[in-house]
Amino acid sequence: MKSVDQVIESVIAADTLDHIRMSPGERRAAQASLRQGEMIAEMLMRASEDLRRLFSLIARGVGAVLHRGKPAAATPAWPLP
Repeated sequence: MKSVDQVIESVIAADTLDHIRMSPGERRAAQASLRQGEMIAEMLMRASEDLRRLFSLIARGVGAVLHRGKPAAATPAWPLP
């Protein structure tokens, strides 16, 4: 679902095309290119979010493994004799 800002930007881009002299066929091609560009931009944004989450999980896993290997410092052996 598109946000309000994305819808406004699409309307502004389409409105900008209305002020450029071109044939109806060129206008349809330009609008199709704008839609395709928007879809590619959305796909890249989602992919970058997914990669960020993946790297975060990997970093947490590596941190947990590295932390697990450290011995506990100054833990008393209970009960004391």
